[in-house]
Amino acid sequence: MENNQNINVGTFIAVGRPYITHHGRLLSQRTEHGKFKSFFGASAEVCFDVWYKLDPQINISRSAQPKHLLWALMLVKVYATEEVLAKLACCDEKTYRKGAWLFLEEISETVFPIVIDIENRFRDDVGNIIKITVDGTQFLCELCDGFTRRTMWAWKLKKPGVNCEVGLNIRTGDIIVWANGSHPGPFHDLTMYRAGLKD
Repeated sequence: MENNQNINVGTFIAVGRPYITHHGRLLSQRTEHGKFKSFFGASAEVCFDVWYKLDPQINISRSAQPKHLLWALMLVKVYATEEVLAKLACCDEKTYRKGAWLFLEEISETVFPIVIDIENRFRDDVGNIIKITVDGTQFLCELCDGFTRRTMWAWKLKKPGVNCEVGLNIRTGDIIVWANGSHPGPFHDLTMYRAGLKD
């Protein structure tokens, strides 16, 4: 287990390298960073920043490792079944589930409120009136007790799903400044806007 003080941006690149390279083939730094972001949905710098904010070996578990954070990000980015993700992570499903979900829960409670801030709409502002772009997106979901196909039906997906509303800073294009949801599938974008951002 690595000590928190020995973990840096390079740690996440090194831990993520087996996932993004084919048979250990060397990649240019630019390609490696691009593939890392494509696979995990965040740069190694963002991963380190999240690790630093979470301080997981204190707040989650003494056995928390950088690979567990990458598993959590991989779950959100790739959104495959646990069988597939566990295979990619070279572990059994139970181990993968435990490592990934410990981080996901902590991220939603600790990092999410810090990172997603409506005030970030002013980042790189040049005086334009419109500062954010907002859109709704849908995700497939399993039906849980108390929900029916009708109450969760997402028309775009043609399956049960949930709707989320996401707002980005227009100037930077990659800073999420607003998130609203999840809402049942039948919620329309305008309904989500009226229930959240309009106020």
